Amino acid sequence: MEISTPYISCCRGITEDGYKLVCIPHAGGSASAFSRWQKSAGEDLEILPVQLPGREERICEDLMTDFPKAVREIADAVEPYLKDGRFSLFGHSLGGTLAFELSKELERRGRHAQTVFIASTDIEADRVIVRSEDLDDDAFFARVRDYGAIDENSEILQYPEFMEIFFKMLRADFTLSENYEYDGIRTGAAIAALCGTEDPMETIESMHSWENCTESGACFREFEGGHFFIEDNIDEVIGYIREHISL
Repeated sequence: MEISTPYISCCRGITEDGYKLVCIPHAGGSASAFSRWQKSAGEDLEILPVQLPGREERICEDLMTDFPKAVREIADAVEPYLKDGRFSLFGHSLGGTLAFELSKELERRGRHAQTVFIASTDIEADRVIVRSEDLDDDAFFARVRDYGAIDENSEILQYPEFMEIFFKMLRADFTLSENYEYDGIRTGAAIAALCGTEDPMETIESMHSWENCTESGACFREFEGGHFFIEDNIDEVIGYIREHISL
């Protein structure tokens, strides 16, 4: 199958019948966050990385802050490649919440995910006192630093033009996350919730909030690392995913 949507960034062809894993990146992230996943996944598990507007090859497009619209547009893009029951979803941080809501949107369209893998976020994670769009640059930098995405010694701070683009994208993604409101409707898919042992924002206990968001049960797993543990544990994460799907 040829890829005909900018929402899927994939360097290999997509088969009609292969098992698909749709992957949605964290705030400030892009499809390239999953560039090494296909090698670990093997030939029988096809990785479909989602590319949101405003980054990489979509850099000239407007960033998104409307959460329901983002879910609908991702669903429009991936639906043609999915067969009922022959796919799962993976999302990291912001991507985890998007993946959860995407599973429900696809169910309304007759496409049922087997499992939603949610990393580094809980269902209450996006409740903030001061919204990111209302923070000055220093306060917003502090919020980003708390997530472990950047620190005062990061090399990218030496490139002001890049930082301006990056922080604009981050603000939009944080706002997108903060615009999310859970409607109380459960997904029919099973949920597998993952977090890092050193994550400053999440614990294995907080991830248990997903238990009440599924009709098919939830399971939980810790991996070594912080908020971005998936970057250093690709083989282990892929192995865990393969254990919880039926190829």
